[in-house]
Amino acid sequence: LATGYLLTGELALPIGLHLGWNLAQNLFGMPVSGQRMFHFGALLSREVTGPDWITGGDFGPEAGVTGLVAMVLGAIATVGWVKLRGGALGVHRSLVEDPAVERAARERAAEERPAEF
Repeated sequence: LATGYLLTGELALPIGLHLGWNLAQNLFGMPVSGQRMFHFGALLSREVTGPDWITGGDFGPEAGVTGLVAMVLGAIATVGWVKLRGGALGVHRSLVEDPAVERAARERAAEERPAEF
């Protein structure tokens, strides 16, 4: 999620990904951060088998290796999406520029400009 914010400088992508992740977990009968609030709306019923370090156990996939793999793949997909849209791969300018410094630089430039008659 941070990758999407850092590359675009906007919250829309991380919010959409987070909502999509939680919705997918609900639809596939997985707990969302240990909660099973909407298990009645699941399209599939599943039984977790295997060690908790892989499956996440009762907490859900975020607590296991499967969640880690999903997060890494999501970050890679986000980088690919930003690159495909023609964006620069790096921290978005709006996140590294200080508006006060930019404003002060413009004011200095205006003061140094000779008066126009």
